[in-house]
Formats: sequence, structure tokens, C-alpha cells
Amino acid sequence: MADVFLDTTLFIDFARGDTAADRIALDIESGQLTASCSTLTIAELWIGTMTRREELLYEALLMLLEKVPLSEAAAKQAGRWLRPLPHGQQEALFHDALIAASAQERGEPLVTRNLRDMRLFHPEAQGY
Repeated sequence: MADVFLDTTLFIDFARGDTAADRIALDIESGQLTASCSTLTIAELWIGTMTRREELLYEALLMLLEKVPLSEAAAKQAGRWLRPLPHGQQEALFHDALIAASAQERGEPLVTRNLRDMRLFHPEAQGY
């Protein structure tokens, strides 16, 4: 189990030079903090257009993390959370629910800039 579970927003902010995201990355690099992330986060990052610099930064941070594949239990939990929502909201929150379910299943605090959406699924989500 890791100290924190990183959401996609942290990677994007890290690549953009956000000081709070940089601080978390430095804590991970120094060994003061252990972290994991969903393999869905990796897919979300690679779907988007990225510069070579961003790709290198993502790769460097990923090397320090435990990568978590989606489990059947987390997939079912995300589906249960999404079921009562209107179809458009289900689509918009699909990835967030899967990532939050993985963090919750592992008992790890989810670290995100997207608190509004993530707290729908993981009430203990932490901002940075």
C-alpha cells in the first residue's frame, strides 16, 4: 500500500510547473512519500497531445510509482456509483469513478486537484 494515490490532474499540473504538484513529486523522489496511480491515468495522459518534455516528465514520475490495474471489484463499485446519475453525467465522470474506486479499494487517500468530482466517489480525496 502506498501513502497516496495520484489522480491524472497531478501529472498535468506537475508538467505545467505547479508548485504544489512539484512538492509532491519531490517528496516521492526523495522517498518521503510513496505513491501509486491507476493504469487508467496513464491512458488519460497518453490520449492527450503532449510535448516531448511532458512525456519525459510523465515517464520520470511514473518510474517512481506503483501502477494499479483496474480490478473487477473497483469496476463494479464505480458502476454502482455511476448508475443513479443521468447518462451524460455518467459519461463525464466515468474515468473519475474508476480511479476513485481503485484508490478506495486500496485504502489510499486520493490526491487530486479535481475535488468537486472526486469527492462524489471518494469523500476523503485530498487537494494539493
